[in-house]
Formats: sequence, structure tokens, C-alpha cells
Amino acid sequence: MKCIEIEGIKLELTEKQVRELKKQLDERKIRLSEIEPGELCEIEGYEFIVLEQMPSGAAVILSSLLCDNVEFRESGNNFEGSNVDKLCKEFENEFDKDIFITHTVDLTSDDGLKDYGII
Repeated sequence: MKCIEIEGIKLELTEKQVRELKKQLDERKIRLSEIEPGELCEIEGYEFIVLEQMPSGAAVILSSLLCDNVEFRESGNNFEGSNVDKLCKEFENEFDKDIFITHTVDLTSDDGLKDYGII
């Protein structure tokens, strides 16, 4: 028997009942792959905007990056150590790494300087 609590009410469920409840909840979930570009979705309490559906997965952006005042220049012009970099690292630590699509960006500046490398 498993004991769960919902809104202060304790319920005892058998393993079979727990599996059936999980199955029903999974069937009700909206899959990220089903969300159209431009639409909002919530993942683990964070609001994201779907940018694109790709064969490898969905490209999303944290809506607060677009809506809030997320300062980039705390570290000058360098992405490494910037608030955006710190936010990305927080997500890497908080979520299972298997959900991320690797994306490489060459940070060569307009005048050809390669000071900031590739991330």
C-alpha cells in the first residue's frame, strides 16, 4: 500500500491503483512536441515559449528572458559569467541533462575577434 495526501486528505492505494493513476495522469499531459511555435508551456514551474519543432526536439526559450529585465552585461561583453550564462547553468543543474539539445555557438565578434570562444 502507498499513502498519498491530496489537499490534506490521506489516501491509501495499492500498487495497481498507483500505476493506473500514473497512467491516467500521463494520458492527460500535453507533450512538448504537440505545442505550436509561439505558444507558451510550463515545465517544472517555469514558463517557456516554443520557438521551433525540430526532429531532435523542441527549441524553447524561458519567457522571462524576453519579458523580464535580464541583464547580460554584468560581465562586460563576455557570455561566460553573464547572468544569461548563470541562468543556463542553473537549468542544467535543475533538469535532467537528457532533455537538452546541444547547440554550439561561435562567439566570434563582428570585427573577427575570437576572444569569447565557442560555447
